Amino acid sequence: MYTLDGAVLVNAAIPDTGSMMMPKEPVTPKVEYITGLSFDEHVKPPLESLTSVHLGDKSAKGRTIPPYNPSSAVESHIGDLMVKNDRLVIDDELIMDDKEVRKSAPKPVKPATKGKNISDKVLYEDGKTIDTQVQNGIYESSGQVFYTLSDSVNPEGETSLVFDIDDVNPVKVHTPVVCDYSIEDARKWCQLIKPDKSLYQLVLEKGLWY
Repeated sequence: MYTLDGAVLVNAAIPDTGSMMMPKEPVTPKVEYITGLSFDEHVKPPLESLTSVHLGDKSAKGRTIPPYNPSSAVESHIGDLMVKNDRLVIDDELIMDDKEVRKSAPKPVKPATKGKNISDKVLYEDGKTIDTQVQNGIYESSGQVFYTLSDSVNPEGETSLVFDIDDVNPVKVHTPVVCDYSIEDARKWCQLIKPDKSLYQLVLEKGLWY
């Protein structure tokens, strides 16, 4: 059973990226299991084999006894072996049932869902600011998410898994330009017949603006 261990996002425009973001809430599912490692714990003789089986009497004439194999007759009396699975429960959903049955244990049940979705704040950091020295432009992002082995029986795989995060949005830096302007009225040079006296008049090469 692998569970979320953290993630790393990298973007050159944002300071302190590349450090591990840890989950802010538990993301480990509830797992219960009962397992037996020996063959005898999973396969047992049928109950009838614990008692005597009487196949009746056989007679033969003469000194020669005809061949006789009682296997099929014995098997018909004692029945099939008793078998059982390990038990596995994930988030209160029974995946493998350890009930003893005849001959063949039931197949594991496919989970009804792929698991619980984590909230959108589990791997989240706010308060990031872009330095004033960062140039305007589009800065691509990349990331990886990490999983760790939280529970296992006879583990044969890796103790951790790493996956690239697809489609991480880029960061676009655009510094707006603020112009705190001031102008002077060039009314005396205006040649309009009926100028709007409520407005400043602007005439090329006349007046001042800064």
